[in-house]
Amino acid sequence: MLVRYTTCTKEGYKMLPSYRVEYQVNGIPRLFEFYLFVNPLGRKSFYAEQELNLAVERIAAKVDVHILTFHNQKIVTEFMEHMKAPANDLQTRNQIYRTVYQASLAYKAASMQGKRKGRIFLMKMQQQIQSDFDLFTKEFILDLVADVGLDVDIFKEDYKSDFVRKLYLNDQKIAVDMQVEHTPSLVIFENNIDGFVLDGPITQQNILSQLDDVMEEYCLEHNTDHKPHLAILRKH
Repeated sequence: MLVRYTTCTKEGYKMLPSYRVEYQVNGIPRLFEFYLFVNPLGRKSFYAEQELNLAVERIAAKVDVHILTFHNQKIVTEFMEHMKAPANDLQTRNQIYRTVYQASLAYKAASMQGKRKGRIFLMKMQQQIQSDFDLFTKEFILDLVADVGLDVDIFKEDYKSDFVRKLYLNDQKIAVDMQVEHTPSLVIFENNIDGFVLDGPITQQNILSQLDDVMEEYCLEHNTDHKPHLAILRKH
């Protein structure tokens, strides 16, 4: 059952501009877990994070969000193509890989002082760098740390720590285990279904639409009488 609340205007009926989505199966709210894999300096990843935040705000059920950095040689090659750099330019390739690695460590170190502040740090870094790696300097990082309200001394210590490097490597392993190949990529889990990679662009509408489809398919497959007992309530 899909219920969409609308409001009447002089122009006719239209979808309410503000609503929340509640997913229930047989009256039990569903729980979701989102893994968003991003490039810490990527503009597309910045927009994907914004869209994911909007989607999560719409979902009434509990949602755990994990934003992990990921990069490999394929992603570096895509950056080089965007920069119109020759694929065999090893100096540029190494610079990109090293810079993205350092940005990933910076995000992890910032997150040690709180997940929320870490995400603010990440989005400000992406917004200001805009794939211009020459802007990514030690001074830039420390200025951003202070701007976000982080303790600079603690950040410096965490940034150089083995623990933060281990957290970074663990994110890379999770990405490989989930068969992520590019950024941004969104993997969605629900406690009764297998994880799936979002198909298509990471937008608020696409996230909610695919959640609708997956949950309805789950109910059709697990009700012997073939009558879905799923309530997807679009409500103000």
